[in-house]
Amino acid sequence: MRVIIVGAGEVGYNTAKFLTLEGIDVVVIDRDGEKLRRISEELDIATIEGEGSDPSVFKEAGARNADILVAVTNSDETNMIACLLGKALFGVKRRIARIRNPDYFFNKELLGKNYLDIDPAINPELETANAILRILEIPFATEVIEFEEERVVVTGLKIPAKSRVINRDLKYLRSIINKNFIIGIIKKW
Repeated sequence: MRVIIVGAGEVGYNTAKFLTLEGIDVVVIDRDGEKLRRISEELDIATIEGEGSDPSVFKEAGARNADILVAVTNSDETNMIACLLGKALFGVKRRIARIRNPDYFFNKELLGKNYLDIDPAINPELETANAILRILEIPFATEVIEFEEERVVVTGLKIPAKSRVINRDLKYLRSIINKNFIIGIIKKW
């Protein structure tokens, strides 16, 4: 698998680091040579200095052979143009973009299949707010992860030592929780 990352900031760096640890072929594009040197030295991966919206830079990065394009520069417009180039000129199958501007992010037609075809678009501020809301909705939750458009919710809980559920049968939980649930793992600390 080959992934092209446009943007060598902290998000681009950490994404590249994670992917290379998984054995994935990664190329990082950025116009900041210093950021690219750091990535190249620390992660030993290919980097290309240039604009994330320049077709010749994409060609040099081997975009025709890329499976995924991740655009995470500080510019929504650069990220969207990078995804458009990936789709229209190089046939990159999956395009992911960080998009902060709500006017772009909530415009499902613009981001949809007929135009930019970005899936998913990620808004860090909205993701942070949603993560806080999910944790506030479930008391004692240490982690809340949603799947399948919120139809499946995985929740991590740390049960307080004086909780009324300690040393009770699991069927007791069904009598006090009025929702369908499955217990996946119980870990005693």
